[in-house]
Amino acid sequence: MLLSRVKLSKRSVRELKTARTAKSMISKNHRLIKIVSALHPCVDRIGFLDWICRNRLEFWFFSVLRFGFSPQLLLSISERSDSLEERSRLHTLATSYLRAGNTVKTTGKSRTQHADRCVLTEADLHDQPKLLEVGVSDGSSTLELLEQKYRFSEIKLSDRYPHFYIKPQALGQRFYDVDGRTHGRKLLGLLINPLNPVDADITDCIKVESINPSVKETHGIETINYYDVFSSVEVDQFDIIKCSNLLNLIYFDESSIRHAIQNLLKSLKPEGCLIISQNNRKYKDGEAVICIRLQSDGSLMLYKQINDHDLLGVVTSMCA
Repeated sequence: MLLSRVKLSKRSVRELKTARTAKSMISKNHRLIKIVSALHPCVDRIGFLDWICRNRLEFWFFSVLRFGFSPQLLLSISERSDSLEERSRLHTLATSYLRAGNTVKTTGKSRTQHADRCVLTEADLHDQPKLLEVGVSDGSSTLELLEQKYRFSEIKLSDRYPHFYIKPQALGQRFYDVDGRTHGRKLLGLLINPLNPVDADITDCIKVESINPSVKETHGIETINYYDVFSSVEVDQFDIIKCSNLLNLIYFDESSIRHAIQNLLKSLKPEGCLIISQNNRKYKDGEAVICIRLQSDGSLMLYKQINDHDLLGVVTSMCA
């Protein structure tokens, strides 16, 4: 058996070494970017966060200085003696700048007016329908629908992060998510988000609910339920499912979004409606909506859309 030997020119050897060096640098830079993005200056003072937002300094603190806020803020608000209105406002503010793993939770009253009108229009087609809203953050974006709760037999609020756990430690705290996995650590004014979350013992932790005080005290909803759009399925199906500010091409690729939509449909009754919306300045009125009907034969029908949602092409192909 003859073995042929390939002799590289000096130029080829230099190019190969350069390519390897560049690949190594990219790999190292990628790791460095991941590490840097996991570190945030953290001052968990609601007055400080309120001051930033009142003076419109969000860009400088959150984009330039990369400040982060932890679930400790929610615990602090729950211990305040302010009016319900003020506690609700501060809770919504804190939730909107809370770092939950690799994402930032966002919320706000009256954000999804187009989607809410679609929900109410759909409710008129059913006798006391059941509504499931997923990705509600603290629930404040559902307050206007809750004012119409007499039109529904049930309104169930859910989110991937319905509560957190806090474990005080020397010089800081550790934070865990609903799964009991490491969510972050605060040490000497620095918030550290783990690159690889691991399971932990949450026996002696303080549980902090993410539900907004107005949702709880005005509408009697005690907690937000856990729901993962990629895996959770409701045993008792719903007539209407609203999914706002969750599914978008910034966080997920098309394949993941298709999977999430297919999974959501498992919790929807035949002839029920899935309403997907997104808030973004690029849309007219700052919001785009897609309404999908699950027909009796299992096929999908796109029967309404508002302001050309980015997922319109994805949904259209699923309904074909």
